[in-house]
Amino acid sequence: MPSGRSQFRVGDVGAGATVLQGEKLSIGFTAEQVRALIEASTKGADERIAEISRQLGVTQGAMRTMLATVGQADVLDEKLAEKLAEVFKHTQEAGAAIAALRPDNPVAQAHVADAMQAQACGDRERARRHLRAAREAAKAAADEARRLARQAEAAAEHQMLQAARAAAAEAGMALAGFDYVEAARLFGEAVALVPAGEADEKAALTRRQADTLRHQGDERGDNAALHDAIDIYRAALRLVPRKRSLLDWATTQYKLGRAMAMLGARTSDVALLNEAVAAYRLALQESWRFPGLGERAEMRNNFGKALLRLGERESGTAALEEAVAAFNAAVAGFTKARARTQRILPVLASRNRAQALLDERRQSG
Repeated sequence: MPSGRSQFRVGDVGAGATVLQGEKLSIGFTAEQVRALIEASTKGADERIAEISRQLGVTQGAMRTMLATVGQADVLDEKLAEKLAEVFKHTQEAGAAIAALRPDNPVAQAHVADAMQAQACGDRERARRHLRAAREAAKAAADEARRLARQAEAAAEHQMLQAARAAAAEAGMALAGFDYVEAARLFGEAVALVPAGEADEKAALTRRQADTLRHQGDERGDNAALHDAIDIYRAALRLVPRKRSLLDWATTQYKLGRAMAMLGARTSDVALLNEAVAAYRLALQESWRFPGLGERAEMRNNFGKALLRLGERESGTAALEEAVAAFNAAVAGFTKARARTQRILPVLASRNRAQALLDERRQSG
């Protein structure tokens, strides 16, 4: 085969040739020409390979690697030019992909630079080693970034928790001045500041907000505040599932019952009184968890009051019968707790009232 450029078709390559689009111009190869180049590439320096490499814009090392790849592949002679074009295309794309890498990590940057040099020289294995190293360096940097991000997130949550506690402390100052509305507003702000992962703290502050509104409703006759307290106690219950914290759950149920009973009695809302009785009943299922005997007795006393108010507004005797039983249990509890007589006397008065109304209903029935 004659040497020199004339053996390769440049520009109008004609039929039967496969075109390689180089950096500077396009060159057409026939299968016979590719076979000749493959054979030449195995014999050391060759002016034909040097010239083609220059025209295609690749190094001689890269050109020899591409020719060796095609020569070692199980390819029919008539497909040699087509396969060389395929290898050339993939090599160009791989080089462009490496050149497009812009890692911020200095270690990865160095490996990418080495990979580019190796790829340009046709040393695929070395290029791949450096790309793997760049990948591992980037992954390590990403892991470190995630670790730092977790630390930053934890620090941010800690600061938000401190902010919430500062708002709650300010609410306490407002409570000290009996400014229930302002205190409730501040407790609400504290709740909003608590991080999502601090459910118990959020629930506790939510209860305090509801407690404050209940005091506003009780002492200032503010029915709207009682409505809000009921809604907020319900929100607190959603934050403290029964299985996770039985005592907190029972405490919240009890306080919800108190707010409902207070508003139900004030507005003669029988449905709300029934809800209050149901809330008390749920709380009393866990009453043994409350540490103080007097506290348990007070729960039964308030349960009895709700039943009495309900019994006064209904025609049956069931609520009144249960009210008498609740008051008797409360008296027994206060007595066991050695409460003062002054504390027991109002309970006895409520029991006697319930008993009298019950007797009257039974006689009239």
